[in-house]
Amino acid sequence: ANEKLADCRDGSFLVRDSRREDGYTLMLRKDDSSKQIRIEHSNGKYGFTEPCDFNSVPELIEYYRTRSLKEYSAALDIMLLYPVCRETEVSEVKRAANILKKAGELFNEKSSRYEELSDNCFECEQEIAALEEAISAQKELINFLEEQVKIHINFRKEAPTTERASLDVNYNLLVDRLSEQQSGLKTLEQDCLEKSEKRREIESEMNRLKPDLWELQHKKDKYMLFLEEKEMRREEVELLAGNTDFKIYEFPMTEEEEKVNLSPEYWLFGALDRDTVKSYLDKSLDGTFLIRESKNRGMKAVSIM
Repeated sequence: ANEKLADCRDGSFLVRDSRREDGYTLMLRKDDSSKQIRIEHSNGKYGFTEPCDFNSVPELIEYYRTRSLKEYSAALDIMLLYPVCRETEVSEVKRAANILKKAGELFNEKSSRYEELSDNCFECEQEIAALEEAISAQKELINFLEEQVKIHINFRKEAPTTERASLDVNYNLLVDRLSEQQSGLKTLEQDCLEKSEKRREIESEMNRLKPDLWELQHKKDKYMLFLEEKEMRREEVELLAGNTDFKIYEFPMTEEEEKVNLSPEYWLFGALDRDTVKSYLDKSLDGTFLIRESKNRGMKAVSIM
């Protein structure tokens, strides 16, 4: 019952047999989870609480189709909106196929986003590595210029007065270049900081996607297995699941194989009963055929997969 309600919208419900003798339980979907409500049975009447006022379970359910269950419980402010019907095997397969298709589409969408983020993260890491290398080189250059400034200051103190004017020009040029490189270092460090923050944001989004991908993959595996157990062909299941990397390889027949398939001795049979025909064609590819003697004298019948 929980599995039937798992992918239903809020307000979906079903009634199942209870473990109690002659008892029933209402299963209700609310707030994306399944709730169980015991249906009381007393003196031939039914209800959620004593005293029971309804003559039958259908009458009880019909009443709450148009009224909120908050009359029974304040936490259940919802009506019984969407009955979940008993499923035939065919409808069960169709429902499973629809769930698998939606899970596959959502998985591919989130997976594409994850791959895009992964590429962006790798690109960020490369840019950060390049910036860190540039920062290291910039620091070495700044250290060199600072040493040159110190040497210039000491040299100027000992230089003759006549040479100090030209030394001052060189000193000012050196200081300007040092200031320029220090400013460039700050820009590089800021760029590196911003790239690191961007990488953290990307990694954070990737981490948020991982549980969704694991859950969707688990759902896909579950419904793929179910459909295969119902004898749906593997390639059909893979296509429903949106597994785009799954390929159906077709190998062309050789000339000898073509002759075998075209030769009547391989597909023209005498009288065959239904079970024998089924055994020949069972699990064959679509389009496989044979021709046999018909029950109508002098006529043939085609059996095709």
